[in-house]
Amino acid sequence: MDPNQPAVSMSPFPYPPEYSLEYTTENIKLGRFHYPPQIPKKYKLFGIEYDRDNDKEPSLVDLKIPQLYNSKEDIKKELKKLNKSMIAAYLDLLDVLIRCPSDPERIQRIEQLRLLFINFHHLCNQLRPIQARDNLVAICEDQVIDIIRVTESLRQIVKLGKSDTFDLFKKYITALKERNDKFLKKKKTLIKEKKSIEVQKKVTEDSSKVGHCNDVDMGENDNEENNCIKMENKEGESNIIIEINNDEQLTKKEKKIGNKIARDKQFADIFNDSTI
Repeated sequence: MDPNQPAVSMSPFPYPPEYSLEYTTENIKLGRFHYPPQIPKKYKLFGIEYDRDNDKEPSLVDLKIPQLYNSKEDIKKELKKLNKSMIAAYLDLLDVLIRCPSDPERIQRIEQLRLLFINFHHLCNQLRPIQARDNLVAICEDQVIDIIRVTESLRQIVKLGKSDTFDLFKKYITALKERNDKFLKKKKTLIKEKKSIEVQKKVTEDSSKVGHCNDVDMGENDNEENNCIKMENKEGESNIIIEINNDEQLTKKEKKIGNKIARDKQFADIFNDSTI
């Protein structure tokens, strides 16, 4: 190497295409750039031409390349055989290059290596669908495991929620029962008080009427007796009407309370059945 010549940096990767230099911010704003060329439908790999439109990989017979493996045997065994053959062919090539680099036998060894690599690559491509299927199976299994984990956590949350709601519902029912018991006790006491007051009123009215009737004349007594009887009848009728109305109101309240209690009991039974 000439010491006066400047050193050239070498990259293991290919350089970007020339049209990539046109993609600057100014050129993009002004639209002064060329669009990249379309991807070719056909390309070469290891000297073999492939077509992107044809999904099926062509066989070696179609490509007019000698097949060095047995297609009826297991692919793994054939890959191992090809791997050993490639190592042996590479060692033979090194031996030839050591003995005589210009020996024409080296071309035969290189061609032999080329055929071995093409066959090995072709067998690997045949395993691609199996690899893709196994990857999909693994992804599906992971998804199933995640779903099972989530469902179990949700079931635990539902159980905790049911237990909490059941406890709250029990407290609610006990509070309702206590309130209903208090209401019934108050109702009974009020009825007793009303009856005692009515009895006292009747006694006082009867005593006052008897004393008043003894002081007046007979004629007046007759009129007053008739009036008293009429008043008593009216008062009795009014008291009966008031009692009937009060009883109707109480029966309506009792019916409402009874309906609420029955509904709460039904709901509690349904909730108990669902928890069991």
